[in-house]
Amino acid sequence: MECEGLQPGGVIVFNANTLPREVDALLDEFGELSANAQGIRQPITSAAKLRASGHRVYIIGDYEGRFAGFLKVGTKHLYYYDRKGKVSEIDPVCALDFYVHESCQRQGLGRALTTFFLESEDLEMRRVAWDKPTDKSLALLQKHYGLTDFNPQPNNFVVFDDHFS
Repeated sequence: MECEGLQPGGVIVFNANTLPREVDALLDEFGELSANAQGIRQPITSAAKLRASGHRVYIIGDYEGRFAGFLKVGTKHLYYYDRKGKVSEIDPVCALDFYVHESCQRQGLGRALTTFFLESEDLEMRRVAWDKPTDKSLALLQKHYGLTDFNPQPNNFVVFDDHFS
């Protein structure tokens, strides 16, 4: 789980052009772990998929500087259905995959990772759409950002009601 340049509790951001080959195996491994945690067969995140996209991945180190988790983000064009059934099109920054290793959970790393992401992208969490968030992700969003209300979407993205206020 070693990642050169990753400081204890620190975050590094990579995109298709900046992802070093030395990180490929770690990102692929954590993509698999994320898929297993979500109960899906195919990983959403891998080095090859990141290189083929305009997405960004935020990687956080544990308190010893080892790879502890990641948040993959990117802009998506979504159809949003409000509570009255009216459809609109939006292009939010989306959390596409989010994972903190089980051995590193409940240590504040998920919160540190999301906070770094928000500050780096000059965003508020209410403006971020989440691709099929897990119960753990929803709990983090409720606890730290007060986000609870959303209208379920056919595309499985969660866009919080506060997104529009």
